[in-house]
Amino acid sequence: MSDTNTSEANVRCVMAMTADGKIASRDREAARFGGPADQRLVREQVAWADALLMAAGTLRAYGGTFEVCRPELMEMRRSTGQASQPTSVIVSESLDLPLDLHFFTEQQIPRIITTTERQYDAARDRFAGVADVVARGSSAVDIAAVVDELRARGMRRILLLGGGELNYACFRARIVDELYVTVSPLLYGGRNAPTLLGGDGFVAKDAVRLSLSEHEIIDGEVFLRYQVEY
Repeated sequence: MSDTNTSEANVRCVMAMTADGKIASRDREAARFGGPADQRLVREQVAWADALLMAAGTLRAYGGTFEVCRPELMEMRRSTGQASQPTSVIVSESLDLPLDLHFFTEQQIPRIITTTERQYDAARDRFAGVADVVARGSSAVDIAAVVDELRARGMRRILLLGGGELNYACFRARIVDELYVTVSPLLYGGRNAPTLLGGDGFVAKDAVRLSLSEHEIIDGEVFLRYQVEY
């Protein structure tokens, strides 16, 4: 189900959620409910990617992002001519990213902070020496323009890792090609607990259509792979 050898340019969203659609609890702490099979899926998808796209809030919750560590996955990247690690691309309009996060202090990875044009100078000063800065959009980040910039830099395979607000922005911009969802056998509830898609939401006539291409059940978790239809 991982399909790590696919070479075409696309954007994949990979998320785990509870059976009631929550990606974190009402406290919004880092969700760690995926089992071994889900962890393996994420590792393989990270190894597939040229860039990891993540919201600032998700980074703050986890403290860091993903790295390719398994020798066989590192070899796979070498064999396809990819960089040793995918570039972590963090979307932040407020620049609320503490510089003492593990992401900045410990991870030896390429980093890009994406923000609005009005925040460009502040971002460039704040993250000088630790991350490149890309500014697209005036009052809100233009995520489609960000993806265009990543592709212009040779990053054809983009892995979207949440959270829900960023996911919604990407689906609204019609840039997501595939959706991988792991459904864990848990219920979180909570009217304020984040879901796979946040934001303003779509009216019924504009709902994003999905076509199921694969499904599998492993150790009580349901793995779904969808093609996105616009």
